[in-house]
Amino acid sequence: MGSMKGKPRGSKVVKAGSVKIRVRPWQHPTAKKVYWRATYIDSEGRTRDLTRADRAEAIQAASAVARTIHNGMVDLTELPPEKIRMVRAILDLSPTWADVERWGAERRMPKLGVRKAAEQFIAFKEKESSKGLTKHLKSMRSDLFVMAEEMGDETPLARVRATALAEWLDELDVGAKRRKDYRAACVQLWTWARRQELIVVSGEYTEPEKLPMPEVTKKDYVRVLSKEELVFLFKNVRQEFLPWLALGAFSGLRSGEMRAWNKPALDWSMVKLDRGHIDLPASISKTGRRRLVPISPTLAAWLKECKPPKEGPILREPAYEDETGRLGRLLDEHFKREEGWPMNCLRHSYGSHRVAQTQEIGKVAIEMGNSEKIIKDHYLEVRTEEEAEEYFNVLPGTIGEHNRK
Repeated sequence: MGSMKGKPRGSKVVKAGSVKIRVRPWQHPTAKKVYWRATYIDSEGRTRDLTRADRAEAIQAASAVARTIHNGMVDLTELPPEKIRMVRAILDLSPTWADVERWGAERRMPKLGVRKAAEQFIAFKEKESSKGLTKHLKSMRSDLFVMAEEMGDETPLARVRATALAEWLDELDVGAKRRKDYRAACVQLWTWARRQELIVVSGEYTEPEKLPMPEVTKKDYVRVLSKEELVFLFKNVRQEFLPWLALGAFSGLRSGEMRAWNKPALDWSMVKLDRGHIDLPASISKTGRRRLVPISPTLAAWLKECKPPKEGPILREPAYEDETGRLGRLLDEHFKREEGWPMNCLRHSYGSHRVAQTQEIGKVAIEMGNSEKIIKDHYLEVRTEEEAEEYFNVLPGTIGEHNRK
């Protein structure tokens, strides 16, 4: 029997835990020398080859590699059943590395609840705004709190998904415009949270941005008061709100520019009857710019009826606190309808009749603090010149007995 001395022995399997690597003889097609090679899969899933000229060196190197791989692996056979179920559930999702990195980042982030996030966001916006807690911010806060209640106040913002937001919006008993407002408030909250690194966003869009934009159809008309309705209002408005009604019906002033809780009140000293205009300062104007609002003969007559002092707030409180609600109920009762107070009806009425009276869109846009496009889209050809003449002829002494107190 011949001796085996000097001949290379066969392949060998090296082990480290559950990791097995086979060391085998290998010869390059163009060479006569026999080498030793081990093929394995590294921790990133790539196939690697380890080649040595000596069998013992190859076995030693392969053993080192096996130990390295084993130390970085989790042996599923050693996991408890619940952990194995979890691993299988994750693998069923076919996650990418981006998913794994996002999950890890989310777990490391503070578990900020939805309502707390909304509170911090509004506080941030309030500090950012030179006007403090505006009416717009109050409305946004209310919308976000409605969302938080539905999602769960303590639910981490990072865990709220687009599907849950979509179900909530679909179930709301509101129109498309309100759904659009709710979605916009959520988009702002999530965008802020992203900038503050309170949530991790996978991809380009935040969760509410993934929702379709509600389609809001443009109304075919704006609600404009008839002459009869205007006369009724002048007969029934409370005396302290008579200036509000006159300014709203016969000037381009907004109700919020006359009196709002979050900014200075319009003062009688700003009403320049002798100069024929109201000097609206930037601190009160909605656009943040000074505006000279013309005083028409009709408005001048009504302002004189108010017996104005030289100075002092024109209104002690906003009309929308309770006066518009009271007048809306009276209108419903008198005109046999169920409408309440038509939103922005005074401003719409002035704009529509003023455009018909002047036939100058640019002029009315300046008076009302709007763009020419808004004036054209909303007020052009809503009223005739004859209707405008009747509207601006509603004067003190022409409306009969009144019920003002």
